[in-house]
Amino acid sequence: MKFLLVEDEPIAQVVSATNIRELGFDIDIAGSGEKALTLLQSNNYALIFMDIGLPDTTGFALTKKIHQEKLVAEKTPIVALTAHDDEDTRAKAKECGLIDFVVKPLTIPKATALFKKLGLMP
Repeated sequence: MKFLLVEDEPIAQVVSATNIRELGFDIDIAGSGEKALTLLQSNNYALIFMDIGLPDTTGFALTKKIHQEKLVAEKTPIVALTAHDDEDTRAKAKECGLIDFVVKPLTIPKATALFKKLGLMP
């Protein structure tokens, strides 16, 4: 199974990708919305982690675009991965089609709980 991490912060990229790989999954990293769209054209992902604040767009706008343009299978979960843990951000995440919400950092326990919840791990 391959995942996509849309994250512009290098330290967050390393932490998240290392923990995801530690759990046995492959991951591609996109540091911008534009790079994510390029990767989505040539890959099928089982899960997308979406940062909210990106240099060229917001995770909200990018998620809407992905859904509107049907760039992933309808069942592909897109999960918010953000440091912004407030009701407004959670409401916007739900409104744009982000199916879950993980507060950074993405630790192994948080990733394991999410993957089990989504049926990606036993």
